[in-house]
Amino acid sequence: MAFSAAALCLSSLGALSVFRLSSASFVDFVIAAVKENGYALEFAPEALLADKDVVIAAVKQSGYALQYAPKALRADKDVVIAAVKQD
Repeated sequence: MAFSAAALCLSSLGALSVFRLSSASFVDFVIAAVKENGYALEFAPEALLADKDVVIAAVKQSGYALQYAPKALRADKDVVIAAVKQD
């Protein structure tokens, strides 16, 4: 599986404290990364894995990214529908 540059950056940022998790720009960065490569959800900070918008963006790109979502969101109707509808 090939990872995009955004996914690799996201993976690297997991260990850094460059951004505050509450920062809107960091959330936007994570959403951009998972829109490019849904598998980047695997590397998203745990706090953002609970963000429904982040998970939906990932599963819209790749339904298989659902495996990296927390259990509660894997059971969420909107998330599951987005995963099965992905192109």
